[in-house]
Amino acid sequence: MEMKNIINKHSFYPAVVAILMSACTSETPFSSAEREGTLRLNVSVNHKITRAEISGEEEQKLLDDCVIYISDENGLLHKWQGYNNLPSEITLKYGTYLAEAWSGDSVTASLTSKFYKGQQSFTLNDKNQIAQVSVNCRIANVIGSIDETTILNSMRELKVTFGNSRGSVDMANDDLYGKAYLMMPDEDNTLLYTVSCLGEDGKKVEVSGSVEDVKQGHEYRLQFKSDENKNTAGGAFFEIKVVEFNDEVDHEFVIFGKPDFSWDDETLQIDGQIKGEKGNFTSKILRVGAYGGFKSLYLETGDMKPYLGGINYEIIGHENLSSLNGYGIYVEELNEPREDGLYVWYITFSDKFLNSLPERNTEYVMTVKVVDNSDKSNSTLIRVANTKAAVVEQDPVVVDTAELASDLMAIGATSATIPYSLSDNSIDYGYIGIEYREENQDTWMTKDIKGTRAGTNGSIVLTGLKDNSVYYYRLVGRQPLKEDLSDFTSREFSFKTETKFEIPNSSMEDWYKDGKVMEPSLQSTLHKFWDSGNHGSSTLNVTLTQSSTEIVGSGTYSAKLRSQFVGITGNIGKFAAGNIFAGVYKDTDGTNGIIDFGQPFNGSHPKALKLLANYRPGKVEKKVSGQDYLSVGDTDYGQIYIALTTSPVTVNTGNKSTLFSKDFDSVIAYGEVTWHENFGEDNQMKEIIIDFEYKPAAKTQEPKYIVIVCSASKFGDYFVGGEGSTMYVDDFELVY
Repeated sequence: MEMKNIINKHSFYPAVVAILMSACTSETPFSSAEREGTLRLNVSVNHKITRAEISGEEEQKLLDDCVIYISDENGLLHKWQGYNNLPSEITLKYGTYLAEAWSGDSVTASLTSKFYKGQQSFTLNDKNQIAQVSVNCRIANVIGSIDETTILNSMRELKVTFGNSRGSVDMANDDLYGKAYLMMPDEDNTLLYTVSCLGEDGKKVEVSGSVEDVKQGHEYRLQFKSDENKNTAGGAFFEIKVVEFNDEVDHEFVIFGKPDFSWDDETLQIDGQIKGEKGNFTSKILRVGAYGGFKSLYLETGDMKPYLGGINYEIIGHENLSSLNGYGIYVEELNEPREDGLYVWYITFSDKFLNSLPERNTEYVMTVKVVDNSDKSNSTLIRVANTKAAVVEQDPVVVDTAELASDLMAIGATSATIPYSLSDNSIDYGYIGIEYREENQDTWMTKDIKGTRAGTNGSIVLTGLKDNSVYYYRLVGRQPLKEDLSDFTSREFSFKTETKFEIPNSSMEDWYKDGKVMEPSLQSTLHKFWDSGNHGSSTLNVTLTQSSTEIVGSGTYSAKLRSQFVGITGNIGKFAAGNIFAGVYKDTDGTNGIIDFGQPFNGSHPKALKLLANYRPGKVEKKVSGQDYLSVGDTDYGQIYIALTTSPVTVNTGNKSTLFSKDFDSVIAYGEVTWHENFGEDNQMKEIIIDFEYKPAAKTQEPKYIVIVCSASKFGDYFVGGEGSTMYVDDFELVY
């Protein structure tokens, strides 16, 4: 166990308080695909920092909630939700990949919700055709707790609050003895705590503190200790010590894929038909794999029962296997499990058995069912067609509903991207396409699938859709080229388009003055979307951002952003940029602003931001040491940037490491425009469209916040820019 002590001291009168704070896989031996390798993946979840064994119910929830990703340099390739859906092996082309796994609930602060994550890179190549990869998911929370054995009798009505810049959670009464789980925002590694209680004189005492550079998976425990060597009249004295833990004994379990199947014949799909003519069949071998061993391997003989002794067969340890062998079905178990724990059985359906079945015009069907020692189950059909009439033709085109469901960007507000696969018999149709219609509409619209090469995977994009609307679609094959085929129509599928997000006060008509501060919104905080740096500059009676009628798009007002030196005299003060942003100006720390960039967003995926703007840059008049961006005499830069994020981003202009970056993990889409010269004709607005560039993570992570930042001086965070640089903005609109 690693433990660190950090001591803070607080003295209070009349009641003086100080607090001590502690602180998945299976083998496919028949594959002959060139330049492909096999990934054998397992995922383990370590429940670090828990004092008691995890309950079976909580363990099951983690298993069900686990999300597993495989990505390469171009983005997401595979995603599985839940351990039951993780294949025991994955075939990938040669290359370098990243396996990631997440489980649990990612909330800012909670007494119950924990979040686990892990990742592991791996490579498949000629020398490493099989990658056995383990992703160890560790707790991603920072944990706060108290040591209940150190609570002092004099501390009545004790309450402890743990938090960060995003939120907090209170611990009182019975909750005092639990844990606070916190997800730290990007670039924020400070754990905040507040302790309040009634002192010996009955008056409330409150102590606040912080722990810097906290780490994921570490626990910081509060302990309470009285220092009797100190003499304080009317009160008491205590120490605050932070004890940090990161290696407590804990429970661990492993997530493996469910049992699976594969054929020795690569052209034969699982649940596909074994097709041929009586007398000409060759043997087929089914491989069954399961981690940790088999509890049951069962052959439910179905309508083949009359030809197999009239019974079903339990293969594991069953005494009638000799009878099954007599009919031409042979089973073989590998003597030992593989090194990775996979147990394997082979079931051979011999030519003797397949050729013994009488000809008929419908297929024969039996089922192989397997249950492993972890009670995970799976099954597959054995289908035999020995006449032409018994052959069930494949659908010429199918939709990959799993891929569609796993890609959050597939269905937009005005378009939908539908993935499809063309089967072998797609070449037997003159036309392959998709038909779609809006709910409550009778007329189907059509979209061609270009090219009909068998085995092709692709996607078709439906455009011109209405937002927040339900659509139905179906796949079709028309103009059959064979006499025994007819037109094909799949079952109907449906999707709902995203809802467009309307930017509040997009035309900059709503303004009010709160004391000295001009606010770009209605007075009600319920309607507040925009904020500005006026909160800081107003302390010196300067308003950098305000409504204007000078240069306007629609309506009466635009927003005018003007940069200038703000100070008491010509030399005492700092340069400040005129700005407006979607977010909240939280506080002023000296001459620095603390800002939350980002407002709640509806999860949609706009293509761009459109607005009207006019910009005139000024010249830099004062030298600012410690920065290399602009020098005296240089022309200023104006900038507008946009982002979609999974959480707000807190910026402290006094800490340059916190300044917004498109490379933050929480940023899943970004765009910007920068001007180093005039933009727009004199006294006129000009339209600008800023495109969003989406990261691969946008396919699997929903955008929860939108960031829009307009600044008359790009480097205003470094207190440098052109005196009098002015930007006008109006009529913001998201383009879908």
